[in-house]
Amino acid sequence: MEDLYTVLGVTKNATADEIKKAYRDAAFQYHPDRNQGNAAAEEKFKRISAAYSVLGDEAKRAEYDRYGSTDSYARASYNRGAYGSASGGFTGAPFGTDFWSWYEEAMKNGTAGNGGNRFYRYTYEEPEETVPPKQAAFSALIRHIAVFFIGLAFLRYSWILLPFGPILCLAAIVNGFTGTIRALRILFSPKSK
Repeated sequence: MEDLYTVLGVTKNATADEIKKAYRDAAFQYHPDRNQGNAAAEEKFKRISAAYSVLGDEAKRAEYDRYGSTDSYARASYNRGAYGSASGGFTGAPFGTDFWSWYEEAMKNGTAGNGGNRFYRYTYEEPEETVPPKQAAFSALIRHIAVFFIGLAFLRYSWILLPFGPILCLAAIVNGFTGTIRALRILFSPKSK
């Protein structure tokens, strides 16, 4: 990649007015309307316009001076380069030098609803208490009554499989009983539909 200051013909410490004047002079000289049919002049005009689009904007110019480019790939490779230093040690930060500018950029880019990558923020919200409908409560009541009676029926023979048999049967009986109570509360509550 060629140096943008060289393309415009100015030094790195040139003022904004000097950059603007250099661009106007070069654009006037290489403009396609003045050089019709000259592909080299047209290419030079494109390079001059691209250089001015970066150097004419103070924020982009500062970024170019810092990273040598204004694209996100160059910024990322600049930050990754700190890890692969000759000393082999950790010399850079994973998000560049300023975490909050990275975070704001990620939030700005991640909230676009165009189906691209999204940046999620996790928050905790209390779940609203929902009451299941009566139909679901009735099917739960039947299921828990069946579990309760199956646990009672097998409790008699569960002593053969000590200690797991009685534990499983007692757990089924307790689960069936408490589930039946919950289902009856839902069925007879005035809030449920």
